[in-house]
Amino acid sequence: MVALAEATDERVGLAGQTLGVVLSNFNEFSKETEDVNRVADLLTTASNSSALNLSKIRQSIATVGGTASSFNQDFESTVKVLGVFADAGIQAEASGTALKNIILGLANPSKKAQEAIAQLGIQARDSNGDLRNVFDMIPELQEAFLKFDSKQQGQFAQDIFGREAIGPFLKLLGTTEQRLGEIEQAYASLGGTAEANKNKLQQGLAGATEALGGSIEVLKLDLAEAFAPGVEAGTRFFQSIIDNITANKTLFDGLKNATKEFTDLLKENAGLSQSIADSFENLISAGLETSTELALETVCKKKMKRLF
Repeated sequence: MVALAEATDERVGLAGQTLGVVLSNFNEFSKETEDVNRVADLLTTASNSSALNLSKIRQSIATVGGTASSFNQDFESTVKVLGVFADAGIQAEASGTALKNIILGLANPSKKAQEAIAQLGIQARDSNGDLRNVFDMIPELQEAFLKFDSKQQGQFAQDIFGREAIGPFLKLLGTTEQRLGEIEQAYASLGGTAEANKNKLQQGLAGATEALGGSIEVLKLDLAEAFAPGVEAGTRFFQSIIDNITANKTLFDGLKNATKEFTDLLKENAGLSQSIADSFENLISAGLETSTELALETVCKKKMKRLF
């Protein structure tokens, strides 16, 4: 969960919520470490290869996940379609609803939908009678629909998927062959994606300093020398403080949440303590310029004494 949060530049709490929503909606996954890691890799790839982020995925899956899983759609294919919708500027909740209607329209078509599907020549089910993967069907759907003019395409889409899904479905039809290939390539090698991205983002002084500096403009710090000892571990702590201050709008609530999160990490690796303490001491000596930063110095010293 920590690796997912760092790899996607999101908060740990949101990463945990998103993992939970996916695991509870898609019965292809257990809660074993291997499956959790695979979900983390899929979420990282989705976030890095499209306009999706964890918040959008969580909202969309909460709407479409149960339906997708019930009709033979795995999480990977589901999130690929959601990524196409996100790239087209469709909001998360609307994306989830649209994909749900597309799946239901193909899986349980009304009489009018059956006629439209027959006229289009779409083969929606495989040899076992299961609904085919919607993402994999996109080229065939494009070929079938593009034989007709735009007015007829819209009518077919409405007959099969309902009015709400017309716009998103037509966006799906507009996905280029090149873009579909790029999506497939992004998901082709998933092993350790979240961990690899986390390591890449956190590795080295320059990367860690950049991550900290980009979080909030009021912290105008030159950390090249001041934050060298224990930089990777220390930066995680201060990144958490900054993120929590930004999210909670108050210094003290932010510090409280950040300290709790990082204390949990320290329990797993007690050797981080001295490095973080040294890093904090050097950071304070670098000087804090704003009133928020001065308050941060005073309160953090007290928090660090309690931790160590």
